[in-house]
Amino acid sequence: MWAVLSDIHSNLEALDAVLADMAKYPLVNVGSVGQPRDGDWRACYVLVDGWDITFRRVEYDVDATVAKIYAISELPNFLGDRLREGR
Repeated sequence: MWAVLSDIHSNLEALDAVLADMAKYPLVNVGSVGQPRDGDWRACYVLVDGWDITFRRVEYDVDATVAKIYAISELPNFLGDRLREGR
C-alpha cells in the first residue's frame, strides 16, 4: 500500500495523518497537476502499479489557460505567468 499525497500545502490535516503512519507506508508526493514548480509547464500526474511509480507529463493549451487567468481581475497575473514558466 502507498500513501499518495497531492497538493499537501492546503491539506495539512491529511498530511499529519499520513506522517503518523509513515513507518507503515511508502510516501509519494505527486504535487499539483496544474501548478508545476520544476520548470516543466506540462501538467503532471502519477501512475502507481504495485511498487512501481511512473510520473507522466501531459501537454495542454497553456496559453488559453493563462488568458483565462488574466481575464479574471481578482486573480494576480503571476498565477498565469507561473504556469508558462513551470515555477
